[in-house]
Amino acid sequence: MVLYQLYSNLKALAKLKKNGKLESLDIKESGSRHFNQSGFKIISGKRLDRLYLSEIGNIPIKIHRKVEDKIKQMINTIILGNGLL
Repeated sequence: MVLYQLYSNLKALAKLKKNGKLESLDIKESGSRHFNQSGFKIISGKRLDRLYLSEIGNIPIKIHRKVEDKIKQMINTIILGNGLL
């Protein structure tokens, strides 16, 4: 499914470039992982809290408000390119 989406998107971009409607393309690498009700947990610390992801490990985070209910889903997205990280 993902491969079909990628191929379709590249095919559409090639048509736009051929018709002169696309001058340049900013390439961004991105990746996202979905964690549904398991595979992650929040570990409280003194200064910074940590988010534990089963596939990645510990990530330092800053929680701006308390999490009162159960977390049902977490999406971790990384975008590289144009100075974003």
